[in-house]
Amino acid sequence: SAEGGGGSGAPERVQTNLPTPKAIPAVAVSSVSLQFAQRQILERCDMVLPVGAKACLLGRSGSGKSTLLKTVARLYQPEEGGAIRLVGEPLNDVHLPDVVAYMEQQPVMLSGTVKDNLTVGLDDVDEEAIRTSCLQAQVWHELQALGDGAGLDADVGYRGKLLSGGQVQRLCLARVLLRNRPLVLLDEPVSAQDSKTIKEISQSLSELTGKTADGKEVPTTVLAVTHSTDLLDSFSHAVFMVNGRVVECDTKERLLARKGHFYRRMVQTSGLYVDSKGNAVITAERLRQIWLFSTGPILSL
Repeated sequence: SAEGGGGSGAPERVQTNLPTPKAIPAVAVSSVSLQFAQRQILERCDMVLPVGAKACLLGRSGSGKSTLLKTVARLYQPEEGGAIRLVGEPLNDVHLPDVVAYMEQQPVMLSGTVKDNLTVGLDDVDEEAIRTSCLQAQVWHELQALGDGAGLDADVGYRGKLLSGGQVQRLCLARVLLRNRPLVLLDEPVSAQDSKTIKEISQSLSELTGKTADGKEVPTTVLAVTHSTDLLDSFSHAVFMVNGRVVECDTKERLLARKGHFYRRMVQTSGLYVDSKGNAVITAERLRQIWLFSTGPILSL
């Protein structure tokens, strides 16, 4: 021991410069490309989403959004040289039914009851879990009135013909959420919904948690293709695609500050933005959409 130490002093703290380990992202897409019939659909796409991120995948029609989502869901195989990892594991090594719940752009309903459609492929589903998923998809209260009060036992008709398009879409969303997976991939999940319902669904999705194969509860990572900026309300991240490329991927706040593609899309959609001096500005086009200001005399004041 050191001379005069007496053995009673606290041990000296050792200072280290070791880097803090980085959290493994939920989804990591690296240099992913895809070609159909000699047409390049995806070109060297990069995208990283942390665990628990709620992200909207945005871009014009034909920009590759749905194709990228399907590639992450392993419905398409990317070209050699690209890589996709889910929570650190190569996509081809992941047992997807334990990890991913995927909703297609065109909702599919089977003949039978509401419950049959919600629980297809599942065993011994708890009634409370069904109720929770339907509440999250904003369809539970409407279900109670179906079939003269039959609720979950109501017949949906051939391919859901007894339901509205919006109800079919929300039931398919509830079916996906009932799987309780740590990664949820949604292709246009709210295209048949009104603005109020979309914002309520956005709030529900922002609070999702899922379970891993070993039963551990984790924040659900959501990636949703959408043309609706209302879905962004309670989401944390945005991914923007242009001509088969991911050009932006970050939190909403950082993307807005960058004033790139995402920022311009928000301005075009809402007609509202904040200038460099912090002033709120409304475009003339947006002002004309408001009834009070849609007449010439008012605008000329």
